[in-house]
Amino acid sequence: MGTIFKRGGKANRGGYWYVSWFDYTGKRRTECSRTTDKATAERIVAKYEADAAARRSGAIDATLERFGIEARRPIAEHVADYKAHLEARQNTSRHVALTIAHVRAIIDHCSATTYHGLTGAVVMQAIDNVRRAGNRKTKDEARRGPMSLRTCNAYLRSIKSFTRWLWIEKRSPHDLLVGLRGFNEETDRRHLRRELTAEEIGYLLRHVETFTTPMHNLAGPNRAMLLRLALGTGLRASELRSLTPESFHLHDEPATVTVAAAYSKRRREDSQPLRADLAGLVRNWLADKPRGERLFATMPGNTARMLRSDLEAARAAWIADAKENTKERADRQKSDFLRYRNAVGEVADFHSTRHTYISGIVAGGASVKVAQELARHSTSRLTVDRYAHTTCRMLWTRYLTSTTRSPGRPKEASYVQLVLTMLRLTSRKARSAWRSKQCAIWCEMTRRQATKTRFAWP
Repeated sequence: MGTIFKRGGKANRGGYWYVSWFDYTGKRRTECSRTTDKATAERIVAKYEADAAARRSGAIDATLERFGIEARRPIAEHVADYKAHLEARQNTSRHVALTIAHVRAIIDHCSATTYHGLTGAVVMQAIDNVRRAGNRKTKDEARRGPMSLRTCNAYLRSIKSFTRWLWIEKRSPHDLLVGLRGFNEETDRRHLRRELTAEEIGYLLRHVETFTTPMHNLAGPNRAMLLRLALGTGLRASELRSLTPESFHLHDEPATVTVAAAYSKRRREDSQPLRADLAGLVRNWLADKPRGERLFATMPGNTARMLRSDLEAARAAWIADAKENTKERADRQKSDFLRYRNAVGEVADFHSTRHTYISGIVAGGASVKVAQELARHSTSRLTVDRYAHTTCRMLWTRYLTSTTRSPGRPKEASYVQLVLTMLRLTSRKARSAWRSKQCAIWCEMTRRQATKTRFAWP
């Protein structure tokens, strides 16, 4: 039975009536009726009681009623709640800010006031508008081109995670964007990374060891050790920035370096093995380092710019080493040795050290599972397709040293299979290169093999 009353006693005779009733779950509820008329307050409490009885009998679906209430709320309130949810899950501030920025950008382009405005067609059109607008950080509009499909996928993942959260939290009856599929990034890759060769690594480390500039915030020896650890462990820049002397276990067998879960990308404690020669260099380098302090705390935020300037300085020194030899100097200027961006458009930024590490693992004959574990990837496809750079020389060496061919199988059949493998692997990574120079080399290899003549690599 519902009741009405006033608070404050006789002093509040002209105040609002309060109504009290039991809802459909049996919980007693009390609300202000916002009216000073007793008859109106009685009708309000009677309505609340009737609704509670209808819900208990099933005449009114409480779940659908909640969906209706949430659907009428402004979408900005849902976005604010979603941001609080991301922060409560201990996501990094950068991840939260980027995700919410993507969600708000899509909502603005959709002109949505409630979440019902986020339909699949409208969201795809909004992403297309964002793509055509280009990167607003580029001030010169003439140079501002459309965004890459990889960036479009980032926007799509953010808005889909928002609508999925609405469904999980019972704010919408279904996931509004569950049917949307991502774009094919392979057709529009803008930032192709390459691995560094052993010769490039050796010359770069020797140069960086003696090259110190205030712009990098790190002395040459410390920067050289940073590169050695990146190339020898595959750790990311943020993970390297978190290392302290206590992170290294150099007396274990094998020696390892540990990244705390708070700094690992996959949010779990990771231990990477160290080669014996690298462990010896690290041991000597740590001799005078204070305990408990981060080793690379002053590491610049833009690590790509740091490595690019190191590559340019090392390349300039390498070209200068030619001295008076005019032909040698001209050849060095034309080569891609220590060049930030090579002839096919692949770049060597700081994350390329991770590509180099994983490519070395695969080139050493490790299984796919071992390569995936050392790369700390969720799928082996990411390890092999994106990070492992298979070269023509590597495949040719495998062919020459292979002993798995059956005696009855013609050697030419294995050779054709090798060429097809080269084409399949390289078509995703350097189409413009193999269509011209490399394709010509492979055709020449096939022709000479068929005539049983020796082929010398250029």
